[in-house]
Amino acid sequence: MTFDEGKLWLDFYASVFYVTDNEEYLGTSVVSQRPLANLELHYSSMVYDPLWAGAGMVGTFGGEVSVNDVVVTPEQQTGRFALSAGTPMFQGATAIFGYNHTFARSDGAVDADTFILQLIYLY
Repeated sequence: MTFDEGKLWLDFYASVFYVTDNEEYLGTSVVSQRPLANLELHYSSMVYDPLWAGAGMVGTFGGEVSVNDVVVTPEQQTGRFALSAGTPMFQGATAIFGYNHTFARSDGAVDADTFILQLIYLY
């Protein structure tokens, strides 16, 4: 959704990550993970043409991990704050720089600061 003729916009993303069982974990064990859902909401603005910057929130839910049907990592619930900026690099390519910081998490969930560099090329 865009406001103000594309100078401000709101993005929402939902994704689910599925992982197949590893039936040869440590040789004879089976490790499995339940699906992990991810919800993202970002608000972005043109800083000056063509540079944009944004801030958002990311929530992650699920992903319980078991080894031989014994839970070793409980269901994860995390909240992360996200900052991002992007600009076109050359014809058909955009660079996006990002930073995520965990501000809330359940026991056993990852507490991380993540730096992200993406190069998106459309051909």
